[in-house]
Amino acid sequence: MREFFSAACEAAEAAGSLIQETWQRSKQIHYKSAIDLVTTVDRQAEERWPIFQAIDSRYGARKP
Repeated sequence: MREFFSAACEAAEAAGSLIQETWQRSKQIHYKSAIDLVTTVDRQAEERWPIFQAIDSRYGARKP
């Protein structure tokens, strides 16, 4: 369990670093739905350091 937590933390910290570096810059905002917003930085973080992919690569595929 500790390794699972470590993998999740590594991915989250890397994504958080990108968000922290860009938080004062202008961003494009996209809508997932009427009340669900996502920025380009959110998408970049998900693409570069996807938490679920990091966990899946270490521990096998998750069940939906």
